[in-house]
Amino acid sequence: MDCRDISSFMIEQQLETAFIRGDYSSGKYNGSDGSKITSQDRDDIESVVLELIRQLMKNKRRLGSILAVREWVPHNVEVRYIITDGEITSKGSAQEIPTEDYPDSQAQAVAREFSNFSWSCDFIKHKQTDKWYCIDMGLHGLYYDGEISDSYNTNRWTAISEHPHREQSLHQYREQMPSPRRLYRTR
Repeated sequence: MDCRDISSFMIEQQLETAFIRGDYSSGKYNGSDGSKITSQDRDDIESVVLELIRQLMKNKRRLGSILAVREWVPHNVEVRYIITDGEITSKGSAQEIPTEDYPDSQAQAVAREFSNFSWSCDFIKHKQTDKWYCIDMGLHGLYYDGEISDSYNTNRWTAISEHPHREQSLHQYREQMPSPRRLYRTR
């Protein structure tokens, strides 16, 4: 892997630190390892990318086809909203914060703009400024995380974005999903 593009981007944007993630997920399983780039040096960037890949593989998550890089926002609170057909249907955080502190007005603005389908929408609160930033959105659904083969014996449907409340997660519907083999026509 050549990390020169990421290094060049960081130099162009004058970023000392940056956040990196894949199409489907970020490396959030070990603090900021695998998501926080702390140098414009290609070797340092490569080690973060490899840690991102290691974490995603360990947690059976897909990297996807691209790496996304943005500025690093120091934060201590993250909130996820589930928006379905323009309505906020759920919200939650791994951190204990009063619900009146959530960025509901910003989430409602997102819901008005994305009024079709079901979305997960993440916000983080900047540590120094206390401003909320919408950092990530994704379709709220399931994807098949595996290959079609004759040795198919496990259900590999995975939630694209995890629900803030586990009991409402789409993950619970994995076993009800058909085998992808049934979806293909045979000639």
